[in-house]
Amino acid sequence: MHKTVILIIMLFVAVTTCSCYQGGKSSTEDEAATASVEDAKSVLPVIHHAIRFYEQDFGKHPESVEELVEKEYLAIDSASSSQWDFIFNMTGNKVKRIMAISTDKMPGGTGYEVGYELETGDFSVYIVKP
Repeated sequence: MHKTVILIIMLFVAVTTCSCYQGGKSSTEDEAATASVEDAKSVLPVIHHAIRFYEQDFGKHPESVEELVEKEYLAIDSASSSQWDFIFNMTGNKVKRIMAISTDKMPGGTGYEVGYELETGDFSVYIVKP
């Protein structure tokens, strides 16, 4: 069952990513960085859904995004995974927040953080440039 969900999630991410880049490649670094941030924002709720399926099967939250990938609850496209590191902020053994931290491969480079609150579904975006 969860392999079907993974396929649907992969299609959702692919369609969302393509919609961010309509009209060709962004002409400025800021536009490219904004598109990449929107990409991260589309992946974070997908990770949240994978956590929920994992919890249904195992009765607990996973310890990392890598665990979701290894157990085939989640697949993140290579463009997203090269531009972002996805991590959990946990309280006890519960995931409270999922964070996307930009890598040097992201347009605009490091210093971007996108958060997703599981309880509310709210996003936060921080730009922390040296």
